Amino acid sequence: EVVSCLRVLSHGASPRVEAISGGVLAVVTVAAIVRAVTIAVRSAVRMRGAREEYLQSLRLVGARSERYPDVWWLADGRPMAFCLPGKDAGIAATTGLQAALSGEELDAVVAHERAHRRQRHHTVVLAARALGRAFPLIPLFSRAGREVAGLVEQAADARAAQLVGARAVCSALGTLARSGPVAGPVGVLSISDSSSVGPRLSRLDSGHRCRSRRHHVGAAAAVAGVVAVPTTLAVSGVVAAMVIAMCV
Repeated sequence: EVVSCLRVLSHGASPRVEAISGGVLAVVTVAAIVRAVTIAVRSAVRMRGAREEYLQSLRLVGARSERYPDVWWLADGRPMAFCLPGKDAGIAATTGLQAALSGEELDAVVAHERAHRRQRHHTVVLAARALGRAFPLIPLFSRAGREVAGLVEQAADARAAQLVGARAVCSALGTLARSGPVAGPVGVLSISDSSSVGPRLSRLDSGHRCRSRRHHVGAAAAVAGVVAVPTTLAVSGVVAAMVIAMCV
């Protein structure tokens, strides 16, 4: 059926029209990809600037601890923790988080934020959102940013559960969810992201408790796939259009 459909389409227009339409498609697709790359680069520059500002603030008002040497502690009654963009950027948490959670739960939160940093989740989310802004009329692309943001939280949960245990991650998430939404700095990744706590709790409470390395690898693969598939489709669109233009 597909072959016959292509035959009908190929005989429905003259070679000149097909060549023009193929060229137009190639130009439009390339322009959209260039736009996506431009958006991603600009977002990365802004993210880097914001990170430096956050780090300067953390150095001025934050405190370190022996138990978590890579975490900046802020005097704030709201329970919150977040990871700044960048491989070597810091993790910030509040004294309110210390007061609200047990030691095991704190270990789970810190492990979650370290997973964001180690796996470069900020870069993945940035790329997905750039695709959404470049292709806003295509649902696969427009929803990518939101879906990837949720998936990276699940991937970080999986890593934390692998290191500390699913029960500690569930308990920490439940406590943070009951505390209500807390808005962190723009562009950071946080375990207390209110838009995804519910599904993540359901996942951990169900049979998917991330008890093995297989679950952790599966979550990471899902994150990569959601970004890689739309990107591959976009690039393949350019290649297909160029082939059409050359062959007719």
